Amino acid sequence: MGGNVYITAVGKGLGYKTATAATVIEQTIDPRSGERIAIRAYGFTNGGTADIIYFMQAFGTSTLTAAVASGATTGLKGTAEFQLASNILTSNDNVCIELDNGKYQYTTIATGGYAAFSVSDALEDTVAAGNRVWAFGLFSDTGHYRIALAASSQTTNDLDGGIFYAAAKNYPMMVYHPNNSAVAGSHDYVTVDYINK
Repeated sequence: MGGNVYITAVGKGLGYKTATAATVIEQTIDPRSGERIAIRAYGFTNGGTADIIYFMQAFGTSTLTAAVASGATTGLKGTAEFQLASNILTSNDNVCIELDNGKYQYTTIATGGYAAFSVSDALEDTVAAGNRVWAFGLFSDTGHYRIALAASSQTTNDLDGGIFYAAAKNYPMMVYHPNNSAVAGSHDYVTVDYINK
């Protein structure tokens, strides 16, 4: 890798995951402080219908203005728009919320916009004012990496140094497979590294 870019950590491998046919398969890749996600390799097996895998980029981030209790779904308020002016935060958008226990919760917007919103899943821990939220929009939004999958086959790729990268340092990613087939597909593996730029 040139340009003073180097691997700061060999991250993790996301192992095999599947779901029944026509059921979405999702995997999440947490952010790391001061580092950027690099997708080094992947392998996906597809069912009997051509499909697309989406590596979903976070379009933006903001912080929360007030604390929210564990188990809550309402009362979340951002300091600014999380996404793009042309694609503002709205119902069904995917988000990642920084919890007080150091973990990250991936969920969707149930109602509202950045200034006051609710989420579809109860918070798994407390959330302090100032905690970060990242917004991914919908899998079909422009800006996500799209990989075509041929019917009834495995699609793989790998590149030392990374095939593609998260939008910025400190940003998470999501892997989304519609799994649109009468025969179940699978995520066979996704290999993640972290880089310094």
